Amino acid sequence: MAHIKRPLTNDGLVGYDSCGNFIATKREGDRETSWGIADVRGMICSICNHGWEPTGPSMADQFRWDLVEGYAHESCFSRFCGLNERREFYGALVSAGVRFRGLRPIENEYWPPSYESAKKPWYTAELIDHPAMFKLGARKRVDHVEVIAQGGTTFVWAGDAEKAFAAENVTKHFTPTSVLLHAYTLEKMREYVRQLVQIAGYAVERG
Repeated sequence: MAHIKRPLTNDGLVGYDSCGNFIATKREGDRETSWGIADVRGMICSICNHGWEPTGPSMADQFRWDLVEGYAHESCFSRFCGLNERREFYGALVSAGVRFRGLRPIENEYWPPSYESAKKPWYTAELIDHPAMFKLGARKRVDHVEVIAQGGTTFVWAGDAEKAFAAENVTKHFTPTSVLLHAYTLEKMREYVRQLVQIAGYAVERG
């Protein structure tokens, strides 16, 4: 494993290894992990418009963003993606025609806590007119779409949903208290939410 031979930060966690590679190091107890990073000294994050502090944790907090042909803090990028996810989930519910009590952030149920993406919340949305709530969240390659029964009720429509989604080759389950599908695209996420709302009879008629 590469080790820093010429440190550039006062904490000794960023610098050059013996081959001249620019690396960052993270120490956890007796364990040390090193990896290559870009030299972002003097650069500006494309999202927050601030630079990087001369410390290991700050300089290691970086993400190469091809869209802007530059760098952003990985923590900023994660928050940016999280807000986009929230917008998509909110829009899917509104477009499906249900009345709900807004989106309530909950703990991310996919990424381990040590990952930056774990800071992106999942969401629940309780319906106003029916004893049910949606749980929506982004995983690595799919979006989690689930409807959960509330108040001791059951879904009499779960069997109809299972038939409707029989051709979908995705992770899915249909029980009296929970109906779940994994959507591989945003279009599919919106489609699944819309179909579930229609099958369950949750849509509000618009005059």
